[in-house]
Amino acid sequence: MLLAAVSIALAGVQPHLASNGERVYLVFGQGDTIHVSRSLDAGDTFDTPSVLPVSGRLSLGMRRGPRVAATDRAVLVYASPGGAVCECCHPSVAIGGAGDVAIMFRNNLDGNRDMYVTRSTDAVTFAPATKLGTGSWALNACPMDGGAIGFDGRDVVSTWRREDRVYLSTAATPERQLGTGRDSVVSLARNHRDVAWSAAEGVMLLRGDASPLSLGRGRFPAIIALPDRTVIAWEQQGQVMVQAVRR
Repeated sequence: MLLAAVSIALAGVQPHLASNGERVYLVFGQGDTIHVSRSLDAGDTFDTPSVLPVSGRLSLGMRRGPRVAATDRAVLVYASPGGAVCECCHPSVAIGGAGDVAIMFRNNLDGNRDMYVTRSTDAVTFAPATKLGTGSWALNACPMDGGAIGFDGRDVVSTWRREDRVYLSTAATPERQLGTGRDSVVSLARNHRDVAWSAAEGVMLLRGDASPLSLGRGRFPAIIALPDRTVIAWEQQGQVMVQAVRR
């Protein structure tokens, strides 16, 4: 099934999404500027983007783009016995409804670039990091692909890439192959689990246990699952495409 309609198209690259109820926030880069847009209707429409000041050059591409975080303290979560984690793959953070915190990152141990997760119940002390999946990726380079993580109740759900395939990990299934591709992301809302990734045929969307949908040409998707729809943004030929796909 092909879904080609797009709600909006904006000049820019490397989109990222966040939500609070029906408020959906879109951030992306364009040249050496960061742009932020807000939707008050769960992704049906977006405000005219605001431009944030940036000092110097902005690195954009291969999942290196604008993100946002706020904290009044820093906590050491993990120190690699190998001296470093994967240098360029972005880490992912999820906060559950009960206050649980999970952080996923790509490690660099014994020549393997595998995904690891550490958890905390108080955002201060973190459990030892554990490896995701049943296989390993022997690679002497950074794949620039950090995956994504979320909570289903108090269970961690994650998606990530190994070699040329993307996988899903849940509490019940340590490793489920979703397809060939990269740049996978996941979002959860109530009993909905939505996953998107870049593939040769374009941006793919998988909701629950249904068959994947092709949303058209593009790459680097960002995703928000809402109770009645999926809001997804992606990059295509210098534009940020945004689509709200109803369930």
